[in-house]
Amino acid sequence: MIHEINISNMTEKKRDQNLDIMKGIGILLVIFAHIFHNSGIIYQFHMPLFFILSGAAMTYSSSRYSFKKKFKTLLIPYFVFSIICFVYWALIESKFRPLHDVPIFGDFEEVNIKLQQLINIFTAINCKSAFIYNIVLWFLPCLFMAELLFSIIKGTKVEWIIDVLCIIVCYVAVSSSNGWPWCLGEAVVAVPLLSLGNRFYQPLMKVLKKKTINAVVIGGVCLLAFILLFLLLNPHTDMAHNVIPKEFYLMAILGSLCVVILSLEIDKFTIRGGQYLAYLGQNSLIIMCVHEPLKRIILMVLSKGMSMPTDVIRDEIGMSIVATLIVVAVCIPVIEIINRKFSWTIGKF
Repeated sequence: MIHEINISNMTEKKRDQNLDIMKGIGILLVIFAHIFHNSGIIYQFHMPLFFILSGAAMTYSSSRYSFKKKFKTLLIPYFVFSIICFVYWALIESKFRPLHDVPIFGDFEEVNIKLQQLINIFTAINCKSAFIYNIVLWFLPCLFMAELLFSIIKGTKVEWIIDVLCIIVCYVAVSSSNGWPWCLGEAVVAVPLLSLGNRFYQPLMKVLKKKTINAVVIGGVCLLAFILLFLLLNPHTDMAHNVIPKEFYLMAILGSLCVVILSLEIDKFTIRGGQYLAYLGQNSLIIMCVHEPLKRIILMVLSKGMSMPTDVIRDEIGMSIVATLIVVAVCIPVIEIINRKFSWTIGKF
C-alpha cells in the first residue's frame, strides 16, 4: 500500500500503474466502509484485496525476502502511528469519546483500560476492544506476519498444501478465537490471499489485456455473481475481528476481480482519473494510518456544523460519500508533509 505497504517491492522495477490504481480504489473503499454504516458488502473484500495486491507486488521483487526491510516498511510505521494515535486518544479524544470498557487481557480486568491499550501496541492482539485509538492499525503487524509466513513456504513443493491447511485453520480455530498475539490468526487467514496474488496476478493481467478478451463482460459476470451471493447468503464478514464466514475466500476473490477489471478500464479510458487513483494507491500506507482519527474529527465537525448526529450522517450514503471525499482531501497535505519532511515514519531512510 503506498510507496510502501509492501509495495516497496515495486521500487526495484518500474511501478505497475494498474496495481497502484487498484490500491487507490481499495483505500477509497476502506475509508467509505469506515464511515458508512451499511457497508457490509464492502467488508466482503476490501481488506482481502490488499493482501492479494501485496502478494502481487512480491512478483516485482528480484531479491529474497528481507526481515530487515519488512521491519522498516511495515513495523516502523506501525509503532510510530500507534504511539502517535494512542497519545492523541489517551490525552484528548478519550475525554469526549466513550472508553471501551471491555478488557483486552481477560485475566487482568483490573488493569486500567488505557494501560491495556498501550501494552497491546507491543502485543498486537486484535480482539474487538483492541486498537480503539486507530482501529485499522492491526493490518500492519498482520501483513508483516503473513508475509513472513508466506516467505517460508513460497516456491516450495508444499505451498499449495500449506495454503489449504491455512484455510482449514482459519475455519476451525481462527474464526472462533478472540485474537492471537501479533495478529497471527488474521495472518494465517491472509497467507492464501498472498499466495493467490503472487501466483495469479501477472498471468491474469496478461489474459485480461488481450484484445480478444472482453474484460468488461468478465467483470460484469463477477459483479453479478458477487451481488447475488451477497443477497442470497448475507454473510457477515470482518477480517479484523476473525469473523470469517464459509463464503469468505470466494467473496474475496470475486470482489477483488471486480476491482482489478475496473482499474484496467479506468487506466484505459481516463488518464487523469487513473493518475489520481494511482497517487492514492502509492500513498495508501499513509492514508491507512491516518484516516481513522481524521475521519472521527471530520465527522464531529460535520455533526456540529450541520446540527446533525454523526449516526445520521453515517446512515446516509450521500453524506457518507461527501465525508469520504473530505477525509481524502485532508489526507493529501498530510501525505505531502510526511513524504517530504517525515519519511522516516514510513520506513524510508
